[in-house]
Amino acid sequence: MLFVLLHLLVGSAMAALCALDADGDRYAGQDLEPDGDGDCDDLGEFPADRLGEDCDDADASIYPGAPEVLGDLVDQDCNMLEDCFADVDHDGWRTEAQDPGWGVDADCEDIGEARADQPSGDCNDGSPETHPEATELVADDVDEDCDGHEACYPDADLDDFRTNESIQSEDTDCDDPGEAHFDVKLDDCDDNDPDVHADCAPVEGALTGSDCGSGSAVLFAAGALFAARPRPKRRPC
Repeated sequence: MLFVLLHLLVGSAMAALCALDADGDRYAGQDLEPDGDGDCDDLGEFPADRLGEDCDDADASIYPGAPEVLGDLVDQDCNMLEDCFADVDHDGWRTEAQDPGWGVDADCEDIGEARADQPSGDCNDGSPETHPEATELVADDVDEDCDGHEACYPDADLDDFRTNESIQSEDTDCDDPGEAHFDVKLDDCDDNDPDVHADCAPVEGALTGSDCGSGSAVLFAAGALFAARPRPKRRPC
């Protein structure tokens, strides 16, 4: 009788249930199996009280405390939360920064969150008008299209008069020589000559001057009337 009892006790011990670590990351998954020797110390085995530590026992990169990959919709660290990229201004463009809310669930679909596969490069996540496909406005000192440059008006002759064309600055302002802001006076008809601009007084009756007006010469030749094309006045102020 004693032999039978000992045999039952030994068999019970030999049939101990162990939590398994199928992916070898040292964290037990969701499966229990009987152990052959009753100690749960063999490779891939843990005591039953460690059951369920690993939220994905088929992937060795997923376990409690694992590095979280931003915005990939995989819960690497098994905290039931996803760390997301930020799209605070909801313009569809994300930054390279993490969402300031640090994720509130296991997706990246909430307000201010963005997935890794969304387009990146938003240089101002506080403005929905600023992203890599935005229209660049001239001389507002804002890099709307996030290319690291500002579009400026030219004032090549530095006479404080600009044209209505645009040039690309080497930086994100319009303060460098040859660049002009919107509030600089318009109407420089010769931006290579500082003595020719709209503030120069015209010369009465002259066909040439410096005020960016135009004169017309009437020519009589062979009995025909010809009107010369208007041309800038070119007399220094």
